Amino acid sequence: MKTESVAAHGQTVQAVLAALEVNPHRGLSETEVRARLKKYGRNELATKRPIPAWRKFLAQFSDVLVILLIIAALISVGIWWVERATVWPYGARRRAATCAGCGPCAR
Repeated sequence: MKTESVAAHGQTVQAVLAALEVNPHRGLSETEVRARLKKYGRNELATKRPIPAWRKFLAQFSDVLVILLIIAALISVGIWWVERATVWPYGARRRAATCAGCGPCAR
């Protein structure tokens, strides 16, 4: 095969066929196919192993801000668990039921 300095997409069809030494009607002979397969290998892209889903999930928690938010949430739940005056954290349900849009909590 001849090597050209111009990329194949920038050449005419006839120039590419001549550079690759291919007959456009018959293609390559069996011996030429075997020789090129041995020289260049199969026409395949190398593949990498896919990243497992559990590793993608854990990668979401590598950021410092995300870790700080998780720690803050755990501290908040821990405080609620210790104080536990209501079923809902910080009496959220009780406040929502008593606030009817009037009084000091209305904004």
